[in-house]
Amino acid sequence: MKKFLCLILSLILVGCSQTGSLDTQELKIGEHGASYYDGMLRYGVVLKNNSENAVSMKPAIKVYAKDEKGQIIASATHYASYVLPNDHTYFGDSLKCAKKPDHVDFEVKTKKWTALSDLKRVIKRDSFDVNVKSRVNDDEDHNYYHGTITNKSRYRANNVEVVLIFKKNKKVVFVSKVDVGALKADEMKAFTTIMDSHFEYDALSFYGQVKNVEKA
Repeated sequence: MKKFLCLILSLILVGCSQTGSLDTQELKIGEHGASYYDGMLRYGVVLKNNSENAVSMKPAIKVYAKDEKGQIIASATHYASYVLPNDHTYFGDSLKCAKKPDHVDFEVKTKKWTALSDLKRVIKRDSFDVNVKSRVNDDEDHNYYHGTITNKSRYRANNVEVVLIFKKNKKVVFVSKVDVGALKADEMKAFTTIMDSHFEYDALSFYGQVKNVEKA
């Protein structure tokens, strides 16, 4: 009986050792900013993961729009998908706000962390080649952005998205995303996204990434 219990215990320990251990888990907000027009507040933030091997899963971004007295006039909680260790990602969204805020504060928190070694193969953003070909002002109220994305890796990538980073005076003011779907190895797809023409920015950058990561 003792031998049997020892065998069970040893199997449990072996199973535990196959799961990657986690080092210090730390997720911070880096560069951030917002823009306001006609009752809508748009924002963009950089999420920085300083961990060596822990993946931040579905971090919550809390947004507080405040007036000149520091009173909250609008707030929201949005969720990013993941942030890889020793890496960063851009995230943005929008919320209704009755008037232009004096300033906007951000908080980020992750309840779930996963070891990178416990995930299926992660196709990183440097495996995608993104080009925004043109901005077309098709009507008075909207700008249309046309581009292409190519999967340069040897593997099929599911749930791919293009991340567009809008900046003004070298400060991020909005981050938007365009769903592309699946991309086979070496496959290229065209995409289009739309922004209202009243949105002010002076620089645009972009990259591709997979929307989600999965356990092995």
